[in-house]
Amino acid sequence: MLKNSEHFIIKAPVKGRVIALKNLPDEVFAGGMVGNGIAIEPLEDVFLSPICGYIEEIFPTGHAFLLRSMEGVNLLIHIGIDTVKLNGCGFDVLVNKNAKIKEGDPLVKIDLEFIKREAKSSFTPLVLPDGQIPVILVREGAIVDRGQQLMAVKRTVPLAGLF
Repeated sequence: MLKNSEHFIIKAPVKGRVIALKNLPDEVFAGGMVGNGIAIEPLEDVFLSPICGYIEEIFPTGHAFLLRSMEGVNLLIHIGIDTVKLNGCGFDVLVNKNAKIKEGDPLVKIDLEFIKREAKSSFTPLVLPDGQIPVILVREGAIVDRGQQLMAVKRTVPLAGLF
């Protein structure tokens, strides 16, 4: 466990197996073009917020969320590969854009079996689109539980008055 106050911790939003981005079946994520981070192959169907902050963006199909932490860190959660093609089928969004969120708040419930069957992959990248380089706290192939420490990021300026 990392307890350095200079780092902001991002926790696992769902129980699953850890995958390095470079091993994803998507050249955009694998090549780091969206940002640095890690991916999870989900083993359950409800994704929780891995941070405190707010919902900056929810993609219309419900497959991706851009979160902004109180510390000013942006985090993209992109559920599955090529899931935009599902046009929202298999995703039940549980939050609204601009909503304040606490770590552990439910974000979305998915039909995991449908996504595994209909999408290219259920692998879920968690990336930092602003170019930060995270410290990955778990090894590839490990099974993480919801709420387990996943990545650490150098702290930026806190958002004043969010909570």
